[in-house]
Amino acid sequence: MWVFGSTRLFMETASEFSGWKMSHDVVWEKHNGAGFFNDRFRTVHEIAVHFYRDDAKWSDVFKNPQYSNDATKRTVRRKQTPAHWVGARNASSYESHDGGPRLMRSVIYERSEHGKALHPTQKPVDFVDLLVRYACPENGVVLDPFAGAGTTGLVAKNLNRHAVLIELNPDYVEMAKKRIDAVPK
Repeated sequence: MWVFGSTRLFMETASEFSGWKMSHDVVWEKHNGAGFFNDRFRTVHEIAVHFYRDDAKWSDVFKNPQYSNDATKRTVRRKQTPAHWVGARNASSYESHDGGPRLMRSVIYERSEHGKALHPTQKPVDFVDLLVRYACPENGVVLDPFAGAGTTGLVAKNLNRHAVLIELNPDYVEMAKKRIDAVPK
């Protein structure tokens, strides 16, 4: 289960997560943010926290680690060994390897939907895509109890997952339906 929120939300509602274990959190860094108070830092991020059932073993939980594509070139550099590394492998130089596929970092920069969002808290498709790929197997089911404009459903359809979306506002239900129906099968 992924839950979006802030540290304040998680601290104030911690008792509501009984029966769940926290796996990890991912920070979505936005290009803009909210500054509701002029005496606090401007908030330019949201946190997505991954939980799994308390009675499950982590080894049994589906997970598909995601890798970045920004570090696939592999190079070898020769560097001077720092003077304080006396007796290190080779006194004059050592090898370091840059690049290569690596696990995604826990801080992900993704522009918000500001200016084009259909819903006030709409998440970027690419960010939701990453979370769904990580936590839901192909042909699995994604549940979004606060569907808004349907980003989760759109991502699920793109990734060959099923989605159960719940939204209270009928206007957003219609928007979500139009967005999802526009995705080719």
